[in-house]
Amino acid sequence: MHVHLKHLILALALGACGCDSDKPAKPAPAQPAQPAATPHAAGPHAAGPHAAGPHAGAAGAAANPHAAPAKTPEPVNPTDVTPDGKTQPQTVRSLQLEIPAQWTRREPKSSMRAAEFVIPGPGGEVVMAVFRFPGGGDVNSNIQRWKGQFQKTDGSPLGEADLKVDTSERAPLKLTTVEIAGTNIAPVRPGSAERYHQPDAKMFAIIVEGDGDPYFFKAVGPAKTVDVWAEQLPAIAKSITSGAAQPAAAQPAKPE
Repeated sequence: MHVHLKHLILALALGACGCDSDKPAKPAPAQPAQPAATPHAAGPHAAGPHAAGPHAGAAGAAANPHAAPAKTPEPVNPTDVTPDGKTQPQTVRSLQLEIPAQWTRREPKSSMRAAEFVIPGPGGEVVMAVFRFPGGGDVNSNIQRWKGQFQKTDGSPLGEADLKVDTSERAPLKLTTVEIAGTNIAPVRPGSAERYHQPDAKMFAIIVEGDGDPYFFKAVGPAKTVDVWAEQLPAIAKSITSGAAQPAAAQPAKPE
């Protein structure tokens, strides 16, 4: 009896003290863990999913050709010129041709070029480069590739009606001339993502077949310059002959 009474008094005393030693203590509210580095620790784009692109960095630019800024060529030595009708003979490997006397031949800037001719004009100099190498592709493939290097003023692609293509044969040669006008958007270098943006541009090209690997004469630049030579450019194509068919005239020997 006395034992039970003692236990009762002890229980009442513990309750009066507010002690809950027999109950598990309530844990403090958990605080959210602080990560070592948050996605925004160094800016919203520093370490997030867009840190490396899709348009940032070299990888993004390489995958997207439009990421590289367009390059507008500066006119080089603009000159008012009037064709005087005079020509000068030239030899490009196995071909003979006549070019305007007011043009200048210079050393090619690339080993892939057989020759370079500088065309003067009010829009700046235009270079006609001559290429010849195995596997240059067929005529239509090159024409389609060149067409893709131009667009209309509104940015839309050119159609077949926007090309001027003429063919002629003079045994053993077959010659194709191609004229394209619009905005030049060709790559600055082969395979480069950087492209030109040259409004009011024009291309005149000659493809020569029938003398081994084909030759490609190509001039691209300001229409102001190319248009000055609108009559002389087709005349160049008409003057081209093959050395195999028509040997060059012997030159007098020069004294030592």
